[in-house]
Amino acid sequence: MARIPFPRFLALAGVLALRGVASAQSLEMGNAMTTPNASDGAFADVRTDVDLQSPATATGTIDTAIFHWANTACPAAAKIKVFRRHGDTLDFVGERGPFDVTASPLTVALSPPIPVQQGDLLAIARLTNCGNPVALTGFVAAGYAGFVGDVTSSVSLSTAHLETPGVLAVRATGTATESIARVIPAAGSTPGNFGSFFRTGVQLSNPWFSTVSGRFVYHPAGVAGASTDPSLSFTISPGATIAYDDLVQTMGQSGLGSIDLVQPADSDPPVVVARVYNDAGASGTSGFTEEAIPIGAFSSDSRVIFAGATALLVAPPNTTSLRFNIGIR
Repeated sequence: MARIPFPRFLALAGVLALRGVASAQSLEMGNAMTTPNASDGAFADVRTDVDLQSPATATGTIDTAIFHWANTACPAAAKIKVFRRHGDTLDFVGERGPFDVTASPLTVALSPPIPVQQGDLLAIARLTNCGNPVALTGFVAAGYAGFVGDVTSSVSLSTAHLETPGVLAVRATGTATESIARVIPAAGSTPGNFGSFFRTGVQLSNPWFSTVSGRFVYHPAGVAGASTDPSLSFTISPGATIAYDDLVQTMGQSGLGSIDLVQPADSDPPVVVARVYNDAGASGTSGFTEEAIPIGAFSSDSRVIFAGATALLVAPPNTTSLRFNIGIR
């Protein structure tokens, strides 16, 4: 085992201390751009376009929006809206406007601010036959969905008049209150084949000089996740580590699912070690460690796959004796 000289350990601790200074977190949703190159689909005079590319990065409120428009002299022409997705259903959350379009891009105040949850979707509505929203096309993207009318209720993606890979030129910002810091993609407390019983053990370690807090949210498999799903709070003192031998069971749950680690916007994330294992009782355990995935913006190195993108999954070389599990969250 390599030895680390004591002074280097102190230097590392100093770096951790510097990184442990948390700051207020901003909330963003939608797309920032300078040169849109296309109009939205002109399928109705009054229409609502819902961005599917860039959902809200955190839970909190949005108070400012900026959007591009094809005409800069359109009174009471646009509204900014928010929708919450549950499967293929988009639930209407709120709206502000109408806004007079006098410039492009145009910055507007959302007053009062609109409460949003992480994952909510931004939308823009065209209310009059004057100008229209614009977008950027020419590359693979999750796109946006267009609906006839000034939508103020729940709608299904299956009824969208138009779905296009273009990225809407609309963006909103505000203040975050909390966000998903990490996701444990697969977690369970459930019987398996041949008398096995699988559990998910989790350790959280706080390397910072201040207390770390948050909560786990368990999303059962087979149903759309919600912020009201079962949760368990945690608090970790500086330098301390806490452990759960069977986190799902500790949360009073069973079966299979995934777990979000949700934290206040000003909190640093703990180090997460997750292990999925077969509990064989007196015969011991066998299993593997599982990475807790950070949920970040879509980028070339993102671990999040969006609709329309291409990804590579490397299968085991031996499909007889090795297991390869795939799930969709």
